[in-house]
Amino acid sequence: MNETTKRGGPRKGAGLAADAGGVKTKKHTVTLDAFTVAFLELLGNGNLSRGIREAARKLAPKKTPPNVDLYRLLTRKDRIERDDEFLSDDCETWRIDPLHLFAGMEYCPGALLPARRKLTPNT
Repeated sequence: MNETTKRGGPRKGAGLAADAGGVKTKKHTVTLDAFTVAFLELLGNGNLSRGIREAARKLAPKKTPPNVDLYRLLTRKDRIERDDEFLSDDCETWRIDPLHLFAGMEYCPGALLPARRKLTPNT
């Protein structure tokens, strides 16, 4: 029997999008309106996929500076903790409930002011 030798083999970087920076990408099916498709193709110089990647890059959050605190809004699933902050009457500043009257209660968005919780690095 004659063995056939394989020539060439897979090319380095084959299947990777040239503009993806060497990151492996995966195909996804999306539904978009005609205007959005036209806009993304324009952004990608005629290539819809490249336009979507470019838009995602522009929208991706930059690294957060180390001295910036991150928060998330409380939802119905949350129990209020002592350090949670409530929106003040001026709608610009946040304050902790000084007497901790609400600590341990389920958060009810319809009855209470908007509240936020500081995110920890492991959250």
